[in-house]
Amino acid sequence: MVEKSKQATIEARKLLQTIEDSDFLQTTEPMSEKLLEMDHPAIMLKEKRAYNGVIYYKALERVRKHSYVKDNQIYTTLKFGAEVNMSEDLFDFITNFLYGKWNEMVKKEDLFEFIYDEQGLITLRAKERGTTKSTK
Repeated sequence: MVEKSKQATIEARKLLQTIEDSDFLQTTEPMSEKLLEMDHPAIMLKEKRAYNGVIYYKALERVRKHSYVKDNQIYTTLKFGAEVNMSEDLFDFITNFLYGKWNEMVKKEDLFEFIYDEQGLITLRAKERGTTKSTK
């Protein structure tokens, strides 16, 4: 079982390098937080989690390319997953659940902020203590 999990992780890393923007992204079952949990053995086999994690990462990257921050909240210009070649459940998970969670964290707690990463994509990070940095 351990060897199978290691092999799945290696294959997932290879998959990450081969996914093109034209490839349709879809997880092995409807997207949820449980699909990404890596430490709970009762949820799903690690093999599926490794694959789904790669698909989720690439999908998030695609949505972030079409996202912006307004009034310290993150939004996307996209309306449907099909616009960026992904399943609607995956798109909804990112734009409704994840972005909603990020917006709530920034709004309710003064501990997080949106920043632009080295690729120019918006991400959430913990604020550095004693600073008040803002997005571009």
